[in-house]
Amino acid sequence: MSKLLKSEEICKFLNVTRKTLYNYRDKGMPYIKNGGSVLYDKDAVEEWLKCGRYDAEKRKQLLDAIKVLMRKAETVLCEYCSLINLLKDKELFIDKEGKRNKEVLQKRLNNLEKFYNIEDLQWHYNIAIHEKILFEEKIQKVNYDLTFKLCRDLTKIFRNARAIKKEEGDSDVSNKK
Repeated sequence: MSKLLKSEEICKFLNVTRKTLYNYRDKGMPYIKNGGSVLYDKDAVEEWLKCGRYDAEKRKQLLDAIKVLMRKAETVLCEYCSLINLLKDKELFIDKEGKRNKEVLQKRLNNLEKFYNIEDLQWHYNIAIHEKILFEEKIQKVNYDLTFKLCRDLTKIFRNARAIKKEEGDSDVSNKK
């Protein structure tokens, strides 16, 4: 079981002032408020410090974005390498005399690098972020559409139930007379 520390104890543990402790709390350091007192879970605080002072959810989102970026960068680099290997085998690098010319090769590679540079990786990163946002919006839309559909279906069920109950009520009234 993790140990709960008071503010004074956690200040000594972290070797910080109370003001710094309050700033950490505002930045997302985990704490438990119990009435007027505030307690800190020592293990949770250590985990928070290891995570680079981000809460676990933000850290997970950041890692997911970085993984997407790495996949996009890897794709770009694979395309770049395969394109270079393909072009090395072609006759594009043969000069007028029929020999492979290093200057022609370098010139072609420089032209290729204009298309596959850091800005291109940044573009892929932006596309990945945009796709992530669209995916999250789709999830929200699906949840909204599903909720709306469920409400609509429940309304139909209740209408049918009311109609059936009303018919049964009318038949009960006619039987009583």
